[in-house]
Amino acid sequence: MTFGPTRERGYTKRVPETMKRAALGMSLVAKVRDGEVYLMEQLPANPKAKELAAFLHSVGLRHSVLISPPVLLRDAVARAGRNLRGVLVKAPEQLTAADVLKSRHLVVTPESWEVLEKRIQS
Repeated sequence: MTFGPTRERGYTKRVPETMKRAALGMSLVAKVRDGEVYLMEQLPANPKAKELAAFLHSVGLRHSVLISPPVLLRDAVARAGRNLRGVLVKAPEQLTAADVLKSRHLVVTPESWEVLEKRIQS
């Protein structure tokens, strides 16, 4: 074509940060209202996959679990969680509304919950 388009056009839209924060807050409120948030005082210190699975099973969580560990345990829990089916480990700073809504249960520590509250309020 002689006078056709010279380059491809992208139709993506960027979602504003305030809308992302609002969506995260609403998804967390929905989880709390449904009783699907588990606030754990502590997670296993250096868990292996078997120990983490036993811990989640003892709490009654079997499928689709999102764990948001504190900074000190993040690497160890992430290594153990990546070997378990249906377990997603994400830092509270990186949590999105889609992550919260995809998972059935949310396991957080008080430190992680404070980080999430600060993210929603700011």
